[in-house]
Amino acid sequence: MIPGLRQTLLSALLSLATIPLARADSATLRYENITDREVREIQGVLAGLLPGVIVNIGSVIEGCDCEEGPHCTDQVWVVAHQPGENSSLHLSKMDGRWGLGPLETWRKDFALLLDQRDDIIGPLRGPDYASRRNNYIERRNALWAAQPQCKARIADRAVPAP
Repeated sequence: MIPGLRQTLLSALLSLATIPLARADSATLRYENITDREVREIQGVLAGLLPGVIVNIGSVIEGCDCEEGPHCTDQVWVVAHQPGENSSLHLSKMDGRWGLGPLETWRKDFALLLDQRDDIIGPLRGPDYASRRNNYIERRNALWAAQPQCKARIADRAVPAP
């Protein structure tokens, strides 16, 4: 691989994180949108997940993708800013409380594993390269297989190469 290409591609992919993913269903805005109490709750949740200044709390979407499970009633897209970097994610309202839902938790874990790839595998000519690479591939495949899925859509899927 061309030196620096992987990091450039990963950076480009992560920069897209400030754009919410398209919903599989037709998203409906919640009539009430968001309350002051919910904003305070979201601020508290984000303090531990995305440190920085909250620059956007999107409109509340009524309903959730089926991957989030039956306890999810609403979702909202949030963006936080730290000097030189914007970070974003979906929060889900599960059992009446805002937090990370199963799908966003999985996305965060998968992105972290991809980001740590070079540290886990190490240098090509390093000791036990094949063993460390196989360990990484097993971890990646296990995490890919654990991706939340809709019960109606469960099917074998190919594991992507990073």
